[in-house]
Amino acid sequence: MRQEFRLLSAVVLSTAVFVGYQMFFAPKPPQQPTQTTQQTAVPVEPAQIIQSQQPQSLEIPQGESPSTGEIQAEEKTISVETPLAHITLSTRGAVITDYQLKKFKLKAKKDSPPKNLLPEEGTSSALFLGFKGYSPLTAGKVYRVVSDQELPAGVRTIVLEWQNDSVRIQKTFVFDGTQNNYTVTVAYEVANLSQSDLVLTPYLQNSITQKPIPKKTGGLLSFLKFDRPDLYGLYHLADKTLTEDQNWQKFAGTREVAGNIYWSGIADRYFLFALLPQDVQGPVKAQFGREKDNIVNQLYANELIVAPQQKKGGHFLAYVGPKQLSYLERVSSELKRAVDYGWFSIIAVLILKLMSFLHRFIPSWGLTIITLTFIVKMLLHPFNKKSMQSMKAMQNLQPKLNEIKKKYGDDKQKQNEETMQLFRTHKVNPMGGCLPMLLQFPVYIALYKVLWNAIELYHAPFLGIYADLSAPDPYFVSPILLGVFMFLQQKLTPTASVDPAQQKMMMFMPVMFTVMMLFLPVGLVVYIFVNTAMSVVQQYMMKHDLSFRDVLRGRFKPQTAQNSQ
Repeated sequence: MRQEFRLLSAVVLSTAVFVGYQMFFAPKPPQQPTQTTQQTAVPVEPAQIIQSQQPQSLEIPQGESPSTGEIQAEEKTISVETPLAHITLSTRGAVITDYQLKKFKLKAKKDSPPKNLLPEEGTSSALFLGFKGYSPLTAGKVYRVVSDQELPAGVRTIVLEWQNDSVRIQKTFVFDGTQNNYTVTVAYEVANLSQSDLVLTPYLQNSITQKPIPKKTGGLLSFLKFDRPDLYGLYHLADKTLTEDQNWQKFAGTREVAGNIYWSGIADRYFLFALLPQDVQGPVKAQFGREKDNIVNQLYANELIVAPQQKKGGHFLAYVGPKQLSYLERVSSELKRAVDYGWFSIIAVLILKLMSFLHRFIPSWGLTIITLTFIVKMLLHPFNKKSMQSMKAMQNLQPKLNEIKKKYGDDKQKQNEETMQLFRTHKVNPMGGCLPMLLQFPVYIALYKVLWNAIELYHAPFLGIYADLSAPDPYFVSPILLGVFMFLQQKLTPTASVDPAQQKMMMFMPVMFTVMMLFLPVGLVVYIFVNTAMSVVQQYMMKHDLSFRDVLRGRFKPQTAQNSQ
């Protein structure tokens, strides 16, 4: 997971600056252990659209003789409106060709068109229900509209049909506006009009256009550049393991995954186009491939064997919308795993819920982030205080430590004994500066991951200056301010070392970190900036023995100076 590697590297680097140590480590995380349950059932669909898979007798309607060949139909385009999306359905191939999200725009501009997750015009089918093993039925066949009706409470069903002399295919699309979600149910029914068994495998296919991604140029700072938020990757959750593959441009042909598949799909940082099997039994498979600039994902159901004059059917579910937990959870407990919060997902979900709660009272997401950072910082203040006290104690002992080194020279054993005795005498724990920070580490990582993945920040304005908190700062203001405060933090941070080489490296860290912030979303930089600014205040208070009560009363002089008056 290269993306998570970069994120964790940035957080570790930030923590190292806070405590005054130079610890450069960024382990590549193992596959996150998961706990899954059986696939969550979707809400019951209208009874008339989900047909039984049990063999049924088939009566051929009047005027539709099996010997008449393919029934011709006129190509039509059908528009569907739901509270969340504008959808276009074409009778050529019975495919959804357009899926525009009403609440999200393509760009952070007033005149920008809505976000469309389907391929650009003229590319291959976007959301297509096909049948492997039956060659006469191609994507170019024109279906006729059997019914198009609005059911009570905002449910719309559209039934399309294609028929030749041996088979009749019905595809039913259900758009449910009652549950305020981004799902589409796609049902199928296969009627065998011939005198021999019909064997085929239904599959649902989705595809998204992804233009070739320019390769990153080399150089000293190339590792600081993070992947674009609109870089799509392939995902599938099979046999309780979530797999991500953003190297889809490198493989040729197709790739196949078989097993107990909960869902498979295509996603970028903020949006997901996922397919979910519904009435399947046993293992199924998903297949991935490329068609020019399109990523293609196919999810297969169980093989159908339809006896002569019988019919069978089933259905899939498609999710086309934002990677927002409140929507994903309504579809499936497994689908919410499409949002990757890393190792500390439990903490991340709690932070996300707190952020959403604060946003009810604070309209601006930028101010919400500032408030959230302040709350987290205050909750962790006792750990920060303990860490800084330990570091200050170590700094005070540094002259005596130097004397021990000078006195005992090459006698390492005696030197260590005297050093430990010095620590015991002054009740100083040499690890006291690190351990409190390590306890905070999961919280900071979780908060970092929440802000990195938050769809809530997508095109969210801030202060009338920034149009999109999910994009890098176009003016470089926040990274530069952050660099200034990090420099101040370096000056205030107690350090037990006076090594000139180490001090030069420490002075270089704010510059390095400022450059890194140029590539991160503004919302994330705001969090790091506020956190750093509060750390500077805490360190100033610690250095001058000030309490919060002193600051609230406007007293900024050391306690000793006040007591002497």
